Amino acid sequence: MLALSAAPLGAQSRVGAIAGEVRGEGDGRPLAEATVLLLGTFLQTSTNLRGQYRFAELEPGRYAVRVVATGFESAVQRDVPVAAGETSRLDFGLRAVAFELPGVVVTASRSAARPGDTPASVAVLSDSAIQRRSVVTVEDALPFVPGVIINSGQLDIRGATGLARGVGSRVLMLLDGHRVLAGADGSINYDLLPVLDIDRVEVVKGPLSTLYGSNALGGVVNLITKSIPERPETAIKTHLGIYDPPTLFRFTDET
Repeated sequence: MLALSAAPLGAQSRVGAIAGEVRGEGDGRPLAEATVLLLGTFLQTSTNLRGQYRFAELEPGRYAVRVVATGFESAVQRDVPVAAGETSRLDFGLRAVAFELPGVVVTASRSAARPGDTPASVAVLSDSAIQRRSVVTVEDALPFVPGVIINSGQLDIRGATGLARGVGSRVLMLLDGHRVLAGADGSINYDLLPVLDIDRVEVVKGPLSTLYGSNALGGVVNLITKSIPERPETAIKTHLGIYDPPTLFRFTDET
């Protein structure tokens, strides 16, 4: 939805202007910080808190205007006339759309980045993927990450564990970015966190000692927890199986 009108600037002016408002189509609220571009030129501006924008001192002619706002469909209006000494009013009504933000990881570089932009190989195990696997401990969930196995109770990423029996693992386990190795023997306590409290698991494959120290020679596993919900939640999971007795064998109480 848009509206176009003209208003005089002044009798002596040789340039014109384009001005207007950008609002949401549904509720009509003004959209602040929407980007307004004058196509075919290098001119662009942003709307203020009232959703208003303005291009001043434009040569007379016809222009194309495009509006872009996060969470809304972009809109373009072409052949907008600009006359000398006049302001062409051009209002936009943008329709809200749902969109999905790209996922980010924080373990590989200690700052938010998309998985494809990190300097290391990163795998992310989401909470929905954990629930689909029907696991009850973190130790059961981690082997579903490609390249990760449990070797004698210690994490093994691409064959690197540093398994040394009592002097710690060479794969670092983090809980929301904090080390969770046991103080006595440097082992990992997999029972410290229920799987229902995990938002995602970020696994960095390969040496990352420059950021995390010697425990990260084989890689880093970071358990990211969920935010505390406003209301308590209880989850119950049941399993049911049916099987027939083997037909080739008969079980008796005789030798």
